[in-house]
Amino acid sequence: MFRMLALLVSTTLFSACGGDPVYTRCVEEKKAYCNRLFACAALGGFTVMVNFESESDCTTKETRSCSQVSSANACPGGTSSSYSAAKQDQCITDQKAQACSAFASRPTSCSTYCCTSSDGGC
Repeated sequence: MFRMLALLVSTTLFSACGGDPVYTRCVEEKKAYCNRLFACAALGGFTVMVNFESESDCTTKETRSCSQVSSANACPGGTSSSYSAAKQDQCITDQKAQACSAFASRPTSCSTYCCTSSDGGC
């Protein structure tokens, strides 16, 4: 059990230290989301339910979805996929600047950087 945990931690640290640019972008996107979510929550008048105890809790839970993402598998879940680093960079930028009133849905740029054949849009 300890060995498996140590392997998971070392793999995560390797990836988090910039080992894979697709993984790094995924983590940046999730951090941007959590940062903006809690910034909007702090401003008050926020109508979206915040399901996290803190920004750190949000980042920890959200970045778990990045564990399957890598340069070799940029769009998990489909048999054929296309990925655009430039579009994901735009998603991260849009996520950081998203209006609090629009937080019920992700910026539209975040749905275009990765598509799989199961999306039907590739």
